[in-house]
Amino acid sequence: MAGEWTGNGPGAGRFPGFLFCPFYATLALSSALLRVQISLMADHPQTKTTLVIDREKVIMPRFKVLLHNDDVNSMEHVAKALQQVFKFELEECVRIMLEAHMNGVALCTVEPLEQAEHHRDQLRALSLVATIEPE
Repeated sequence: MAGEWTGNGPGAGRFPGFLFCPFYATLALSSALLRVQISLMADHPQTKTTLVIDREKVIMPRFKVLLHNDDVNSMEHVAKALQQVFKFELEECVRIMLEAHMNGVALCTVEPLEQAEHHRDQLRALSLVATIEPE
């Protein structure tokens, strides 16, 4: 029967109780062939490597995500919303919320434009007043 364990495979005489399975023998053979292919590919690379020094660094413009004070939402809701959107610790969220409450506006984070827009939209979806502006 194919794939049946037998006691007469390679190593059966040297290792008492050794069982031979054709499936695992095929797996070992294909693994060995894969290693040979990889080593041959390493001898003839098809891609060119460049030093990190040769690359130019692209600096993306960064934007501030600002939370504005409002008289509609409770302080607890604002803190929980900040925690949900930014994944900050609760203490940091409370600090940002209190800064917005006392000063009218608070800086939440500074990040690339797409991420800042995403976070602003998430805050607005939770009924908070948020804007972004260049750093």
